[in-house]
Amino acid sequence: MKLSTLALRTIPGAFILNAGIGKLKLDKDSAAGLQQMGATGVPAVKNLSPETFGKALAYGEIAVGAALLTPWSPTGW
Repeated sequence: MKLSTLALRTIPGAFILNAGIGKLKLDKDSAAGLQQMGATGVPAVKNLSPETFGKALAYGEIAVGAALLTPWSPTGW
C-alpha cells in the first residue's frame, strides 16, 4: 500500500469507525430520529424498530470503518 493511499484510508476509516462505535449506545429517541432521516431515502427502514435500526447502522459503520483501516483490502479495481 502506498503512503498516499494509507493517509486517504486511515483518516476517514478512523472517523467512520468512531462514529459507529458511538452509535452502539444510542437511546431509543436518538435511534428513532436517525430512523426517520433514513426512511426519507429508504422507505423500508420504517418497518424496523428504532433499536434494530440503530444497531444495524452502528454495525454497518463499524464494518466500513474497519474495512478502510484493513491494509489488505483492495484500493481499486
